Amino acid sequence: MSVLDDAFAAGAAVLVGAVESGELPGAAFAVASADGGVRHVVAGLADVGAGRAVTVDTPFSLASTTKPIAATVLGALVDAGVLAWDEPVDLPAGLLPPGRSPTLLEVAAHTAGLGTHHRFAYVDELTEDRSAWSASDAVRAAVASFARPVLPPGWQWRYSNLGYGVLQLVAERASGASMDDLVQRHVFDAVGMPTAGWGSPTGPAGAAVRYGAERRPYPGYTTDHPCASEAWCGIDDLVRFGLAHATGSLLSGATHGLLGSPVAPRQADGGAYGVGWVTRDVGAAPGGVRVLVHAGRMGGVGAHLTVVPSLGLAIAALTNVETERLGEAVAAVLARVIPGYAPPAPTPGWRGGPAHPSLRARWEGELLLGDDRSPAVIDASGDTITLAVDGEETPLVSPHLQPHLVAGHANLALRTRLAPAGAILHLDALPARLVGDTLEPYRPDETGAIPDAIPDAIPDAIVGALVAARYASPDRPRQGDAVSAALLLHRVTP
Repeated sequence: MSVLDDAFAAGAAVLVGAVESGELPGAAFAVASADGGVRHVVAGLADVGAGRAVTVDTPFSLASTTKPIAATVLGALVDAGVLAWDEPVDLPAGLLPPGRSPTLLEVAAHTAGLGTHHRFAYVDELTEDRSAWSASDAVRAAVASFARPVLPPGWQWRYSNLGYGVLQLVAERASGASMDDLVQRHVFDAVGMPTAGWGSPTGPAGAAVRYGAERRPYPGYTTDHPCASEAWCGIDDLVRFGLAHATGSLLSGATHGLLGSPVAPRQADGGAYGVGWVTRDVGAAPGGVRVLVHAGRMGGVGAHLTVVPSLGLAIAALTNVETERLGEAVAAVLARVIPGYAPPAPTPGWRGGPAHPSLRARWEGELLLGDDRSPAVIDASGDTITLAVDGEETPLVSPHLQPHLVAGHANLALRTRLAPAGAILHLDALPARLVGDTLEPYRPDETGAIPDAIPDAIPDAIVGALVAARYASPDRPRQGDAVSAALLLHRVTP
């Protein structure tokens, strides 16, 4: 047995075992190499009720593994001279002082300053006035309402599905074609992906049914960010798409190189976002082996695509329920083909407590969601941090403090028009300095560390987002939604 045969067998065993144990309804797994063809395995059921088995041609929802496909379209338009990575992208006005617009590259790499966003519309809940959710009109409406920057461009990496909605509008405007046509031409036809589909609430004919808790099928759903999450395809088509990126056969060498190179700062787990891919350098070789990854998880979906350009290798895994098993299957392959490979380390935990001494103050300003403005106050002057919106005050629940964050993510039981019944608010903000009319990140020294003693230069502002999120619950066992309200507060007490 070759090394690659052994690696494939190890990865396949993870998913086949999960299907046989009843953990997964159905699954598909494939490994493709430039010189060794495609190895695949399928197991379980695409439709439990009908008893329909998974095949290599069964289209699965890709969730966020759609993003490499959208990024490939952007790359093709750049190669054709229709777009340029450094061209500015205009976003709706927000609370931030006037500054430069983010570039196309920053939007694609999640460093444009947009906030958390994911919204789903279910076909059994659609009314006549929401029936356009699956059309470009829904994307335009979402961008107009929610794409208000929460941070200046380039400050921080923040994953935002809405950014890929912005990119759809940019691509359509520049090319004169719909995103459906662009994806078909530059990806599905270019690679040869006959099982692939785009933007359908239930997928192409024969698609795998998406399942939630207790194997209840999800009704069909769509989003207001299709370029982030609405591609479908079978396992062989997905791994061939990955292999095209591994061998650099779809785009120019320069564009393939850019898509697979870190653009955003490296995160605590070692990953850094490129364009449509998370990049990692792994293994024992000097400098490591570059691996490109994008996983996808949402209601009834598990998808995973990994590319190793130096080995001409692609690994794909699909299932019709949310799970972490796909990453385990891929890791089993990588451990056998990359000497010294180790899976990403868990992200370090947050630490709670009162605000950092430099942030102990009362901060006042406002929130902006669409065109709606609300007064907001953070009182961090004591041992308990409180947030007030529209005059309604609540303490932060388990505030998370890092040297460069105000309060990180914190669950808030606050009820305002920004957070309707069933929603929870998350604070996600940064300290900032006002230099003239410009906001700059608060970094007291070159390392970015904030000492325990209050430095001479203390932050003047808090900038970021308040994320209103609605989660699945026993009475609504469906994918949750989240939208971001821009937050800008100024220090009013020392």
